[in-house]
Amino acid sequence: MSYERLLHEHDRIDRALVRLQRLTEAPVPDVPAVSHALSDLAGELVEHLAHEDSFIYPRMIESSVGHVASIARGFVDEFAALAEEWKIYIAAWLPESIAGDWDGFKRDTDAILTRLAARVRAENSVLYAAALNHGLIPLRD
Repeated sequence: MSYERLLHEHDRIDRALVRLQRLTEAPVPDVPAVSHALSDLAGELVEHLAHEDSFIYPRMIESSVGHVASIARGFVDEFAALAEEWKIYIAAWLPESIAGDWDGFKRDTDAILTRLAARVRAENSVLYAAALNHGLIPLRD
């Protein structure tokens, strides 16, 4: 797993975030399109998190460079709250609930997408940069 690959995965997540955000700008829901966009975003997140959990976090946490391990542990701890928020969001917003409370879905979606986008930016600028700078991940595959 390389820095380039991780950034590419984040680009795919960003595109999925934007697709869902655009759908929430409509005055009435296109429930099938929204459900599909949610599924796509969830798939991108699951794939990416599997890579991070099996590759970058263990390397960083086991690093002999103290601040690198500390950065990774901080990201893991912060993500626990976001992961719980995501689980609640996904469980709450099934197609019937989206159709029944479009304004609530839009509000909750805006909040979770804002948090996910901020997480992606933080990982790019802090987490991955630290891993790359200390030789824990290669630049390219």
